[in-house]
Amino acid sequence: MSNGFSDLEKHLNKISKTAKELDGDNEIPFNELFTSNFISKHTDYSTIEDFTSASGLDFSSQEAIEDINESVLDNFVASNSTFDSWEDMLASAIEEWVAKKMGF
Repeated sequence: MSNGFSDLEKHLNKISKTAKELDGDNEIPFNELFTSNFISKHTDYSTIEDFTSASGLDFSSQEAIEDINESVLDNFVASNSTFDSWEDMLASAIEEWVAKKMGF
């Protein structure tokens, strides 16, 4: 029979290991970062593909995303989600992704 402290120690060790793995730069696939659950909760769309397609903006590559006019993207996000800007939406998605990876 394991005791609660042993289980807690195992859980904390797992969190520590995961945190070390997440440290530094990470490339997260768009659909892993913006899960269907996340998109459904924060927009009227079901998937990130539906959301980005409706924007009329080019999300085909990292370079294309970096070239998007930020104010146009922010306006679309503010009008079609619970967020005020793309930066807010991205930050929330990253926060949820990290929490999931950490086991929270």
